[in-house]
Amino acid sequence: MQCGQREAASSIASRQYGQVRAAGAGAAGRMNALLIRQTMNPMIRKSITAPAKSPTRNFTGPTFHVAVRQSPPGTAYQYANVGYTLLSMIASKAGGRPFDDLLRDEVLRPLGLTHTVPERDGRRVPGRARGYVRTDEGLRLDEQKTIDIVGAGDIVTTADDLARFDAAFDGDRFLPAPIRDAMLTPHVQQGNRVVSLGYGWFLRTTEAGREMQYHVGDGAGFRAFHYRFPKERLAIIILSNVGEHDVPWLAPLRDRIVEAADVR
Repeated sequence: MQCGQREAASSIASRQYGQVRAAGAGAAGRMNALLIRQTMNPMIRKSITAPAKSPTRNFTGPTFHVAVRQSPPGTAYQYANVGYTLLSMIASKAGGRPFDDLLRDEVLRPLGLTHTVPERDGRRVPGRARGYVRTDEGLRLDEQKTIDIVGAGDIVTTADDLARFDAAFDGDRFLPAPIRDAMLTPHVQQGNRVVSLGYGWFLRTTEAGREMQYHVGDGAGFRAFHYRFPKERLAIIILSNVGEHDVPWLAPLRDRIVEAADVR
């Protein structure tokens, strides 16, 4: 996925999907699957410049230009949203429909996520909380446009819907076991060290020895935290409409909740 020339994300998606469709058994098939997997791990760095065609309906998204490769694919880790935006375009191409339709038909409706929708065209979803940032004078309205993070952070939801989404990982109704296992297995390596990152989930063991799967997100005015403790069958979801990067209270609160669940 790294090269020295510039090309739009739509071209990358078309080429990537074409490679996957054309690939047969053997080395070619394994290589094309590897390219998709590397996109699912945020190890690709690209810059956002100007509007271009997006996989969603009635929506103008960003153009992605390939940056100079910083390291050979699969050898270094650097978090970036752009891999998931590119995946939304690949999914749209493979599914033959706009990404929003694919998301609605394959995820939101089957799981009953009735309060989860993408935010598009600069229009605020009715009922969505406003986002703020703390200043010396108090809270100030500060919200991020979602035009450049389709597939990576453009979804408006509730804690209840996230709990339903989390519960879907406990069985095979939504995802077959092999797919769940692949999603929650470390894949990123730096030298001889395995970085604890699956497909969209960070994986670690807490100081108390508990297995934890999690993902956190932040944009202007908002923070979101989703922690899973599979052995305890416990999920902790915290949503905030104050965009603070320094949250020293979070880890102690999370750990106390887990300890309280253990006592019960």
